[in-house]
Amino acid sequence: MFLPLSFFTLNLFFLTLEISVATALAAVLAHISRRYGGYAQSIRWIKQAGYWEMIVALYLSVRKGARRPLWALLATLFGSIVLTGIIIGGKFYITPSTGERSPSREVATSTQFLALNAWTSLAAWSFPVPYDTSIEDTLARALNSTKANPRASPTKRYQPRVSDYEVACDRLNIRVFNGSLFLPNDGCATFDIYPPISFNVNTTTSYILQTSKGRAKAVLPSRTEVNSTTTGMVSDIPLFTRVKYEDQYYCSTIDMISRFFNVNSVAVTVSPTTVLTKCQLLSGQMVSLSTTAIRFAVPNRQMFHSIATSIFGDQDELVSAMHESVNNGTLTDFLVDELERMVVMEVKIVGTQAMALICVGSKQPGSVVAQINCAYTIANTLITKPRPLNPDIALIVSNKNLSTDFPIAGVMMTLTHLPLVSESTSSYALSKIFNASAVAVTYLANLGQNVIMDWDGSTMYIAYDTVDIVEGYDVPGSVFFLMCAAMIVCFLFWAATECWVEDRYKRSLYWLVSKSLAPTEGNGHPPLLYPFDPETLEFDGRRIISTKDLRDSEKETAVYEQSIHGSQDPLVAEAFAINCNHSLQLQ
Repeated sequence: MFLPLSFFTLNLFFLTLEISVATALAAVLAHISRRYGGYAQSIRWIKQAGYWEMIVALYLSVRKGARRPLWALLATLFGSIVLTGIIIGGKFYITPSTGERSPSREVATSTQFLALNAWTSLAAWSFPVPYDTSIEDTLARALNSTKANPRASPTKRYQPRVSDYEVACDRLNIRVFNGSLFLPNDGCATFDIYPPISFNVNTTTSYILQTSKGRAKAVLPSRTEVNSTTTGMVSDIPLFTRVKYEDQYYCSTIDMISRFFNVNSVAVTVSPTTVLTKCQLLSGQMVSLSTTAIRFAVPNRQMFHSIATSIFGDQDELVSAMHESVNNGTLTDFLVDELERMVVMEVKIVGTQAMALICVGSKQPGSVVAQINCAYTIANTLITKPRPLNPDIALIVSNKNLSTDFPIAGVMMTLTHLPLVSESTSSYALSKIFNASAVAVTYLANLGQNVIMDWDGSTMYIAYDTVDIVEGYDVPGSVFFLMCAAMIVCFLFWAATECWVEDRYKRSLYWLVSKSLAPTEGNGHPPLLYPFDPETLEFDGRRIISTKDLRDSEKETAVYEQSIHGSQDPLVAEAFAINCNHSLQLQ
């Protein structure tokens, strides 16, 4: 359980516990002293003096062979150690922590810089995904960053608000490049995937071959006018995907990698990426679209199988199908010059998830060996039914006209998956990467109308649930309640002892001695101690030695003739007079 206590308050609690247990132990010794008296009372006083006195008394008891005091001292010492163990043990289970209180709601408004090109993207929304960090944690960190909430309070915790949703479409058709290359799947929406946008596809010789329901191979002979200016370099594959629901506009996204790499590169050429965006359709439906790409290169077709299976395993359906296209020369044997490109796609659609292995074969000037670079793509789409705008956001934007248009290709966020690097190699968490797009679209769908991007106004609105962060301590509930119960029981036992046991069995030796020497009202006995001033030689305000010259004729009243204040006992007065006369004779 969480205790919202300061360091001072926590130590005050332990001080109270320590005092309670210590007084209970003292009360136990008082009962023992009352029952046995003698050495038991002495042991109680030794305990009050501390550990050192107990150890010395224990040593002396062993030397003298006093067995009964020895066992009593051992029991007392053990009880004192138990007291210390309770305090130390209680503190052992307590760890510093933070808690939450005062839940509330808040809307953060932030201006976003838009990068405008062939596509539109939020330029600052690029986040790395460490090897051991989940996609959910990365997305939550992004929406809690200062990019989304620049005026966040450091004493609050912000959680983007989520809402339930209903799926409007649960099955997609797939289309490659244009309407003639179509893979039906009884879908209510269509997912488009394109070859690199710089390629001029020969639509006459292009074809799509459906191998089973939801599975197809597409072959797209192409030519490019854009070539690497450096011999021995080839470009990565950009990915352009879009979704069309009924007769609405397209919701599109693009993973644009403007990067050249050496033709001799092997395996993964760049860290896998996940791009995601969200579109609001005119009819109210919301489309969440995410695409993940794993890019890799093969220097020649003989190495394709070993490289691809080392990355994806030998059970991947798309990799096995692409291997056939590599072996039969479809991907590499029809290249005329360095501007020719052969694009082969192995496509699979399951529900609203589309998977495509896209490979491009090309040749370098003067080379007879074709190089292959590929992109394994996993795209997920989630189309939800209309939901009302978050009421807190609606209050802020009530006088504004939010943009209902979205860019042709929009990117809200780009996630880069980082490898685990060792001394000799690096590896990626492929199972997490394969599932990244599905997690991302589910996260966006849960956010719903609580996260709104006004593309025309370059403004983002995010509704948060907030709580105040309170510093305190975590302690197991059983331990805390046990300490409280011990404190209460010890207090009640001490209170009962104070009421029923006489003071002489409860107090210290100093208290007993001073009590016996102090005057007692109404018992007829004089006090045993009187104040004495050595400077004036006065005893209880009276001089006991005369300071006058004996030859002085003036006679001073003898000190033994002076009455003693508070004394009614003639024996005491007589004894006092005798002592005074004896002192005068000595002079």
